[in-house]
Amino acid sequence: MEFNVFFAELSWWLLIVILYSRPLADIFQKKFFIYIVCKRKILGILCGLSALLHVLIFLTASGHLADFLLDSSFWSPNSFFGWGSLALVAMLFPFLTSNRFSQKFLKGKWKNFQRLAYVAFIFTGIHLSMLKGSWLVGFLPVLIWAGLWFWAEKRSDGEIDRKCST
Repeated sequence: MEFNVFFAELSWWLLIVILYSRPLADIFQKKFFIYIVCKRKILGILCGLSALLHVLIFLTASGHLADFLLDSSFWSPNSFFGWGSLALVAMLFPFLTSNRFSQKFLKGKWKNFQRLAYVAFIFTGIHLSMLKGSWLVGFLPVLIWAGLWFWAEKRSDGEIDRKCST
């Protein structure tokens, strides 16, 4: 397996774990899911780092680094490159702010930066669907997550946040 593919898959699965953990913890109230919710910062850092490595290795190995930086067609929403690029940009904000310093510095705005992980997840799902030629690969996990999220919203009382802050 190529390194860039390894880091791409690692990033995708970490993103799934990160985003599924909260609604699953709200719905089922199991210690395992609550534990994962409390560890999302470190998982987010690993996810962002692996996504960044995926992109850097791919762009360098394929000779597309200059295209990524200079060619506007590389960012087209008609290609998987464009959606992957948008996913990376959306993921950079949660990645760079997944630390206590950013949390204290940004205060109430910190969560807004972290919510860009949802956008990155959706864009990555589109990227994978276009790349693999099947919506099942990329967008089905996004649809399942959306269903879990709506289900959890009806059940949530904020208890998970209190458990992580202790």
